[in-house]
Amino acid sequence: GTFTVDKGWNPHTSDNRVFGRTKTVKRRRKDPQLMNRKAEKVQEAKLAGPGTFTVDRLMAILRSLFKLEGTYLEDADLMDEFERDGGERAEDYIRSKVHSQETYQMIKTFTCQSLLSPGSVDSGSMCSELYRLQCNLKESAALKIAKSLGIQLADYLVYV
Repeated sequence: GTFTVDKGWNPHTSDNRVFGRTKTVKRRRKDPQLMNRKAEKVQEAKLAGPGTFTVDRLMAILRSLFKLEGTYLEDADLMDEFERDGGERAEDYIRSKVHSQETYQMIKTFTCQSLLSPGSVDSGSMCSELYRLQCNLKESAALKIAKSLGIQLADYLVYV
């Protein structure tokens, strides 16, 4: 999740499109000049280094990833229960799984391991909406982790 948030490839304005409920696929002919510009922008983003992001944005993306890829999808009884109540309980379940003490502890652990770092000296408390993080994970490591989880990371990256 933090890798998609941070690397400058996914601006916050693209979150809803990438992590929203439905994915829209536009089919159009590939413009060679556009492809070259995209490749240049990807290189620029990699050279510029990681950007920063808020904990709220990270949580929203984790919630969307869990909704799309979570192991709860394999639990037929739970899915039947969610269907019966119109999905309202599903949202509560997803929110409770993502906004758990365990998730916040993982963020703290990743910070201690230098996989994440505070985005600025004035970041303050993690509960503050001004608190910003920076991902220090390399692209190759993120791809390996995503692959081991059965997630195609490229599906969630937008190259600006």
